[in-house]
Amino acid sequence: EKLAELEAELEVSVDGETVPYRMIRPTMANEADRGRREGLDRAMWQATEEHLNPIYLDGVEVVQRELPSLGVKTYVELYERFGFRLKELAAQCEAFLADTEQLYEERIDRASRDLLGVPLDDLRRWDVQRLLRSPQWDEGFPGDKMVPALRATLGDLGIDLDSQENIKLDIEQRPQ
Repeated sequence: EKLAELEAELEVSVDGETVPYRMIRPTMANEADRGRREGLDRAMWQATEEHLNPIYLDGVEVVQRELPSLGVKTYVELYERFGFRLKELAAQCEAFLADTEQLYEERIDRASRDLLGVPLDDLRRWDVQRLLRSPQWDEGFPGDKMVPALRATLGDLGIDLDSQENIKLDIEQRPQ
């Protein structure tokens, strides 16, 4: 709760503009200027280090302190006790990464060059949000047609969105 509250209140200043903490990543994704994305990234990590990490650290310390009361010494022991086969999962993940690494590098390099004009070797953390955002597809997905498209898709599946009492679309843009 502390983290959520702080994230909702926290703001950073980048190039004289105030950006709510929770809007930093979307702002980076929408920012074409690489230097500004870098500034946003630096502000986000500085705010994280200064304001959020102490709370994360407190939480980790509480959990670590309480692990012995659960009869284990480590997180790994705890999860293995719950039946998670972590060593098997690790081996599967390592094999998957080995099998797909070259393909991934080729594809991400091509996408990065095409979209950002930056080869994989020069791609930085602040570029990834923009790369994943893929603004080249915006033309095919105009904002004013998204809710009607959702209604039509659900309608084709036999679902009347408006008759769903447990669903409310929250599409209002807010600063926080």
